[in-house]
Amino acid sequence: MIKGLTCVLAVIIIAGISYTAVHFKKKDNLRYEKRQLEKFRRYYTALGQWLALKQKNRNLAEWFQENKIGSIAIYGMGDLGKLLLGELEDGTVKVKFCIDRNPKVAVRGIPVVTMEQWSAEKVDAVVVSIMADFESVEKLLEEKTDSIIVSLETIIYEM
Repeated sequence: MIKGLTCVLAVIIIAGISYTAVHFKKKDNLRYEKRQLEKFRRYYTALGQWLALKQKNRNLAEWFQENKIGSIAIYGMGDLGKLLLGELEDGTVKVKFCIDRNPKVAVRGIPVVTMEQWSAEKVDAVVVSIMADFESVEKLLEEKTDSIIVSLETIIYEM
């Protein structure tokens, strides 16, 4: 009888642990999905604003000129970073290098480095192209440079 009760108790405990693990995993997935949804909402809204600027024949280079910024580095070479690089190509703002966790040899002839590989090369500003977690990226960059640090999102909405 005690042996049978012990087995039943063990099964209940294992089931409880399994349920708890699955429940917390679902909560983590839900948090992750909410963060992703917010990231893509911001991404979509910023791209809409950027497109509206393009339809008015405006270029993001204007923001840099108004703020007397002649050279930049781009942090984050995902879709938005590449779009920014393309927008500034052949313009008055010089993109000296790009920073990314997964560096490639070069993007459009511009070197891509990790934070660790970044030497003391000076730029007027570092533009953070990622939409999520700007504050933590800003803190990392502040340890590395005294250049202006600005989000691409801010530039788009200030124009």
